[in-house]
Amino acid sequence: MILKLKRIILLSWIFWISVQAVFSQSHSSKDNYTGAWETPESWDPIWTVPQTTISGYDITINGYITVNGSLSFSGSPTNLIINDTLVIKGDLLLDNYNNLTVNGNGILIVRGNFNFNNHAIIITNNYIVITGDINVGGPDHGSFTGNDNPVEVFIGGTISPIGVTTNNSNYPALNCTAPITTRYPHSNCSYGDITDIINDPIYSFFQSTCITATFTSSDADNSFCAGTSVTFTAGGGANYNFRVNGTSVQNSGSMTYTTTTLSNGQIVDVIVTNAGGCTVTSAGITNTVLALPTPTLAGPTPVCVGVAGKVYTTEAGMSNYIWTVSAGGTITAGGGTGNNTVTVTWITTGAKTVTVNYTNANGCTATSPTTYNLTVNALPVATASNNGPVCVGSALNLTGGAASMTTYSWTGPSGFTSLLQNPSVSANATLTIAGVYTLKVTNASGCTNTATTTIVVNALPVAKASNNGPVFSFKALNLTGGPEGMTTYSWTGPGGFTSNSQSPSVSASAIAAMAGVYTLTVTNASGCTNTATTTVEVNALPVPSVITPNGDGKNDYFNIGEIIGQVELIIFNRWGNEEYTNGNYLNDWDGRNNKGVELPNDTYFYVLKFENVKIKKGSVLIKR
Repeated sequence: MILKLKRIILLSWIFWISVQAVFSQSHSSKDNYTGAWETPESWDPIWTVPQTTISGYDITINGYITVNGSLSFSGSPTNLIINDTLVIKGDLLLDNYNNLTVNGNGILIVRGNFNFNNHAIIITNNYIVITGDINVGGPDHGSFTGNDNPVEVFIGGTISPIGVTTNNSNYPALNCTAPITTRYPHSNCSYGDITDIINDPIYSFFQSTCITATFTSSDADNSFCAGTSVTFTAGGGANYNFRVNGTSVQNSGSMTYTTTTLSNGQIVDVIVTNAGGCTVTSAGITNTVLALPTPTLAGPTPVCVGVAGKVYTTEAGMSNYIWTVSAGGTITAGGGTGNNTVTVTWITTGAKTVTVNYTNANGCTATSPTTYNLTVNALPVATASNNGPVCVGSALNLTGGAASMTTYSWTGPSGFTSLLQNPSVSANATLTIAGVYTLKVTNASGCTNTATTTIVVNALPVAKASNNGPVFSFKALNLTGGPEGMTTYSWTGPGGFTSNSQSPSVSASAIAAMAGVYTLTVTNASGCTNTATTTVEVNALPVPSVITPNGDGKNDYFNIGEIIGQVELIIFNRWGNEEYTNGNYLNDWDGRNNKGVELPNDTYFYVLKFENVKIKKGSVLIKR
């Protein structure tokens, strides 16, 4: 007997362990994920075979999950926890001890009935929407509470038994007698009904879960000619209210609406209502209704007899062009079904016509052709000439003919116009006014003709002048002119200096009188001239007054700057005795005499003799 009891206890323990293992199961939907309950990938971890009949394990909704049918919780106590959104397209059942919690950001929408039995606890901190009935089994042992004011609970059907709505302390969210939260205006209860939800922010989202409507047009791009028959087709509901710009035009069970009277820019949409009364409004289709074309014609009139190339133009990009010209006109180009132009030579004078008709790019056809009236007159002879070529800055004039025309009309570059026969274009020509100038003359018959003349304005050369200065006295002074390739160069400068060389030498031994402004005038191959100037600076020779030949690398030598040509240096002491001489001095005297012996610190006197016979004298102090 004792052994049998032990076996019973052992089996009971194993059973309890297995039950606990079952109770410990739970499933959570993916966070921030939209999908169907029945899809394994909607769950984290993946739920290989998602069940809609739940027994013994908890469910947590973290994403936007849709159940395409009913959902039930029964058997062992479980919890349905909604942190995001759960839409049930069917009924929801909570059996004994099965609980529901909707947290602060949670939404539960049941498109059916909500049934819960004894000891089922429902707590909502956000939205619960039930489109059908609520049936409470054992109302004395469960509860339904909401923590918002007003309670965000909306019920489309009835609540049974009625006792849970009559001030039942366990069901404050369903109280219609003396609710402790704000009453909804239509239901007059703590919860709202389907009328109350219309004014709640949840309404648009609630409607979007109701029905999936389809809406299409028989015209693929919604662009068609005026009077075209267009059919709009909807689906997904039981009743279809078709509207044009918000006004109902057909409200019935028909899924199609056909019209030929739409105007450009009108918007067609449809309100779809399903059998349960749920409605959704489709996106609108904006229609582009194209007016039937009215061809326009442009071309010359009056024209001159015998003048070829008179082009008459209508809109481009059309098809099925039909051209006609009256007697006396010969089509020389265009005029085909694919041409938007026709070129005509008129061989007789008088009143003439050109007509055109076409079908536009949208397939719309004009109802009648357009007629263009014109007059053919005799042809005047126009002439045009100018006084060019000219250089920039010169006067520019035009000459027109023939004489005795009733009008003269000149046009040209840079917006030039004139009604004079022989106008002046400019007293100071620029490059921008070069180009083709057209003269249009009109004779007494009103017939016109044109002539052109091309004006050439040559650019001035870009003169350049420079020198090798600043230079020191007794050094060479040179000028440099440009640009290359000029036909003439002419220099003038101080002291009556002139030269026709491009880059002349002013002097091999500059003096102060040669300083000043030098002007170069150049002439290019077009005969145009320009000038440039350069300022010469002649400075005194930089002979040092002190040298410190102590070997520190600073001022060790008697340096007279750049040496050009041969220079002789002679050094005398204060008694006039020659201490040092060098007939080809190269800035290398460091205070020694001709024997290479360092001279004592004292003042010495120098004589510099330049190759150009210039002589400079002075004194220098040796200080070691």
